[in-house]
Amino acid sequence: MLAALKHSLPIGDQWLYEPKLDGFRGLLRHGTNGHVQVLSRNLRDLAPSFPELVQAAPSLPAGTLLDGEIVIADESGHADFGALQKRLTVARRAAGQVALQRPAVLLVFDVLELGGVPLATVAALTDTGPFDGITPAFTGAGV
Repeated sequence: MLAALKHSLPIGDQWLYEPKLDGFRGLLRHGTNGHVQVLSRNLRDLAPSFPELVQAAPSLPAGTLLDGEIVIADESGHADFGALQKRLTVARRAAGQVALQRPAVLLVFDVLELGGVPLATVAALTDTGPFDGITPAFTGAGV
């Protein structure tokens, strides 16, 4: 189906909406060996540009792989793609200071692996599934 311009949104319970995230697609891995990676969708190393994500990753169980959108918000809370692009041009030694002023976050939309278990093989996720107890670990983190 091709996209078509409309001047209003469809209404009804069968429709779901989500905001467009103006950021970079990113993978965050906390390896079973403790090594942390932040990668672009093209597997470019983004860790030097986003040290706050690297610092937050150890709060995840080892063997975790997250897929999401790396975003930096402006003063009003909206995604600021320009700030994100500028972050890639900041020298490695200055990235930490810039991160303190305008931290990036990873808005996670898929948990691909948790505790070394690939979740694509998990038959069903329930309220008593693999995510029990993980949310409190992220309070205040950039993930």
